Amino acid sequence: MAKTQSAFPTTIDNTLQVDRTAGDTITSESYDVIEDALFELETKVGVDTSAVATTLDYKLMNAASIDPGHLHSSTSASGAGGTAIKRVIFPASCFETRAAAGWAAFVQTQGTNFDYAELDYDKDTDEVAYTPPIQIRDWAGGALSSTVIWKCNSTTTTQSATWVLSYAANSNDDVWDTAVTQGVSGTGSPTASAEDTIITALPTFTPTMTTNDVLILKLYRNADDATFDTLAVDAKLLTMTVEWV
Repeated sequence: MAKTQSAFPTTIDNTLQVDRTAGDTITSESYDVIEDALFELETKVGVDTSAVATTLDYKLMNAASIDPGHLHSSTSASGAGGTAIKRVIFPASCFETRAAAGWAAFVQTQGTNFDYAELDYDKDTDEVAYTPPIQIRDWAGGALSSTVIWKCNSTTTTQSATWVLSYAANSNDDVWDTAVTQGVSGTGSPTASAEDTIITALPTFTPTMTTNDVLILKLYRNADDATFDTLAVDAKLLTMTVEWV
């Protein structure tokens, strides 16, 4: 007589759960299903350090198991669109600046609800600040986007501040103190309420760099540009975000 096969793992067996009442006779077919189901379960789970790529042990424990499995590539671990977004946040307190002419002034502010840092960019003179160096471990040659989050003591929505983002990218054995390259500029305007949050997204640009390069960003306000920077008060940087794929 042929053995009765288990339906697992395609479906869950119900042979031992359906139409069973006290006094029923357990037939050899029932044992066949149990035996076969156990075999299928062991096959699916796998032995310790299994080399069989379809087993759960291999998928969860083997370093060579990728998408799905022990490791995930940036594509499989991504959000919408199948692209993983890398994001670095630079609060005002982490920027490199100094108490000298031409540099944004660091201010520690005691707010009503919480304390925070800001970099005050002058209304009349170009001033700068630099991010700390970061190593880009997975650069794929795409575009870099950035957002400047700031505020100001103005309600004149027709005025604007111009933010300019430049960069330097160093590979191994490059001169460290290298010149920066201008990347992109954009403008933002006050809201109808003074000291409210202003979120200014700068246009994207493609920096010249490779994986493992060290990236330094320079953010300055082009305050002496009478055409595009017309904001008559200091612009107060709160944080800046940078993203790439």
